[in-house]
Amino acid sequence: MQRLSSKAILLSYLTAAIMFLVLALCVAKGTEFSYIEPFRNPIADEVFKFCTKLGEAVFITAMLVAILTFGSVAEGLSSVLIILAMAVTVNLLKHSVFPEYHRPVLYMEQHFQLSLSPVPGTELWKNNSFPSGHTSAAFTICALFSLISRKTYVVVGFLCIAILVGLSRMYLMQHFLVDVCAGSFIGTGFAAALLFIRSTGFYKRLPQRPIFAYYKR
Repeated sequence: MQRLSSKAILLSYLTAAIMFLVLALCVAKGTEFSYIEPFRNPIADEVFKFCTKLGEAVFITAMLVAILTFGSVAEGLSSVLIILAMAVTVNLLKHSVFPEYHRPVLYMEQHFQLSLSPVPGTELWKNNSFPSGHTSAAFTICALFSLISRKTYVVVGFLCIAILVGLSRMYLMQHFLVDVCAGSFIGTGFAAALLFIRSTGFYKRLPQRPIFAYYKR
């Protein structure tokens, strides 16, 4: 089974983040929804409602358990620390650094006098738009799992999941493209911290086998 290098994996996630950046530079804030509108339909609604859940706590926790189960205790605990650091950083940015950045529903109403209608079964939030927490979380956990597995099909699959989570935040009109872009860079950056942690004495002192290996008789 072909395994990719850590550098190649991070480069693939960074490429996705740069893709969002290029789009954010080319598309005026608020106009991204006009490009999404033609693709709206009941099936896409359900697909993206599902995709956005892959950036939430249940999926993140399941992935951390998978890392502890199929990776090692050292990788699992390192991933937990990285996820926690990412979550604290994102919340500080949302609530302390950029508290005035409104969500699309409020921004579009104030600047364009346009009223956005939520996708059925969802609620539109109004504040703390920047950066996208879902995108940050998805890029962090997907990149971490990719770095630990390094299998080509795993990397490709989880990179697609991370991108879909970012797209879902715009489809559901919860975030602007620039929010998603920032989240993708934040997530990739925090995942890269795993490489640094692996080089520390703290990491090397942690158990290097899956957690369940210590319970086998």
